[in-house]
Amino acid sequence: MRSVGGDEQREERPTRLQLALNVRDLDEAVDYYQKLFGQKLFGQKLFGQKLFGVAPHKRRDGYANFSIETPPLKLVLFEDPEASERLNHLGVEVFSEAEIGVAVDRWAEAGIINAPRGDTRSR
Repeated sequence: MRSVGGDEQREERPTRLQLALNVRDLDEAVDYYQKLFGQKLFGQKLFGQKLFGVAPHKRRDGYANFSIETPPLKLVLFEDPEASERLNHLGVEVFSEAEIGVAVDRWAEAGIINAPRGDTRSR
């Protein structure tokens, strides 16, 4: 929220793609994606945007995620050396319950889903 002329307004953020990967070694993967998304390119430009150092937004044992501004991406890493697939899941991150409702209604009308699947909040 921000205040403009005494009125509080919610600052809108765009949706972003969520890409969740299974990785063999979390430390190596975090190091790689820090470099890929700006750590070694501090102050240079990519896609017309200035890059800054990127650190994981959240990190705990076996898990890390990055909130990338440009391109808009939430990259989630799960350490699972035995995973048969590198892709864990794909998603679209939204920032309001209203956006979730609009998406669920659209998917239901298209016959993609019958009902929302449980708690959809990222942890």
